[in-house]
Parts: sequence; C-alpha cells; structure tokens
Amino acid sequence: MKLVADTVRNVKARSKIWIPILVVIVFVAGYFYVNKSSVDTSTYRNDTYGFTLDYPSALTPTSTFATYYHLSNKWRALAGENEKGASVVAIPIFRVNQASPATGKPYPLYFDAEVRVGVSTVTSTCYTRDALYTQQTVTDETINGVPFKKFPFSGAGMSQYVEGTSYRTIHDNKCYVLEQLRTGASYRDPSMKVGISEATLNSYYKSGEQIIKTFQFTK
Repeated sequence: MKLVADTVRNVKARSKIWIPILVVIVFVAGYFYVNKSSVDTSTYRNDTYGFTLDYPSALTPTSTFATYYHLSNKWRALAGENEKGASVVAIPIFRVNQASPATGKPYPLYFDAEVRVGVSTVTSTCYTRDALYTQQTVTDETINGVPFKKFPFSGAGMSQYVEGTSYRTIHDNKCYVLEQLRTGASYRDPSMKVGISEATLNSYYKSGEQIIKTFQFTK
C-alpha cells in the first residue's frame, strides 16, 4: 500500500523484535491462527517528518486510522476539536472484525491492537493532560535518547472498551505522538464460542510497546 505524502522503505532488518504474532483468517466457523515468538522486521521511514519505526514484516503500515466506538481516527486518540494534526502512520498488530449477531461466534466480536504515530505543529498542548483524564499520572520515558511524556488512558461502555498509552515529545517545533492502543468488544453470552483468551489479546496490545521503542528521529 502506498502511503500518501510519505517515503516508505520496507527493508529487512538484521535485528529481531520478540513479539507474538497472531495470523488470523476469519471463517464462518471461527479462526485459524499461528503463534510465532520472533519474526523478521522491516523499517518504516518517513522523510516528511524525519523518523523511522521498525515492525514485524508480516504487518502492513497504513496512513488510514480506523474508527471504533471508543476510538476515533484523529491524529491522536484523545485530541480535542481544536487540536489539529496529521495522522501519519498506523501499524495494526492484530484485528478481529465480526458482524452481529453474536450467536455461535467466537469471542471477541471485534478487537484491534495497533500502534499509531501522529504529528502536530501545535506544541502548546503537547504535554497537557487530556480533557476527560485530568487526573492522568504522567511519567517520563526515554526512547533511543529522546525524552517523552507518557499518558495512560482507558474507558468503557456499551460492552466495548478502549485502552492506550500516549507517548509525546516536542521535536523540531512539532508535537510527535506515538500511541499504543487497543479497543474491542467485551460482550459475551452463552451462545458464543470460547474464542481467544484475554491473556492472548493482552499480549498483542503489549507487543505494541516493543514497536514504539524502535522509534528514532532521522533529522
């Protein structure tokens, strides 16, 4: 897929990212999946905003941010209406998307774990707590020598949920935001099949942190 306004080089990397990958094929009857403990990596390079990010080669970066009940397609998940920015790249790690009704289907009805990068020229609110999370515990994180502020958030309702960590830094007069995200349906009923365990789903969410920690500026 060609990413708009980006220069992308998918290059085999010598290093390995130790990350469980779930390859999913959706059938009427359920899922077929394969676990792998390590995979070859490729490098996403963005010359417009000057950064690289390594990811498992089996994954596919995209410039389109998906929309879910609790997760918007804004340049960062909880950006305010007046906070404008660019949705640069998303790297979906694992997705399930099944239509209703739930009867006879494996859990969960939908799930998405992914990493997103967004950039804004508005830096004044880069380190401001999100409007709905004014009690956020903000911590410091250093990624490849670059200091970031780390903002956790979560929410739930209507048998659906969202969870994420937003890593933010100001570089070259821009606010860079790296986000580790997951969202999905928590709905279950007796007619549904067992499907995928919460522990497995959580492992895909947590693997996003390993991708984020490969982030490096190139200029």
